[in-house]
Amino acid sequence: MFSSCTAPLALDVRAPVHIVTGSAGCSEGRDRFSHTPSPWSAFRSQDYGYTRFKAYNHTHIVIEQVSVDLGGQVIDAFWLKKNVTN
Repeated sequence: MFSSCTAPLALDVRAPVHIVTGSAGCSEGRDRFSHTPSPWSAFRSQDYGYTRFKAYNHTHIVIEQVSVDLGGQVIDAFWLKKNVTN
C-alpha cells in the first residue's frame, strides 16, 4: 500500500510500459467487444471515460481509468514504481 491506495503495484519497472487507452465519444452507441481479451489485455470497459496519470515523485506514478458513465468513479487503477539507480 502506498499513500493509502490499494491499487495493484508494479514494482521496479525495468522496461518501457505501454498503455493503450481509448474512450471515444461517439453519439451513435457502443459496439460490443467481438472476442475474448488477448493475454496482454489487463482490463476492458465499455464505459465512456478518460485516463488520468499522476506522478507523485520521480519514482511513483498512478494510472487511473475514470468512468463518466458512473459519475467519475475510478474503475481501474495501478501504480508503477521505479527504483532509484545511481
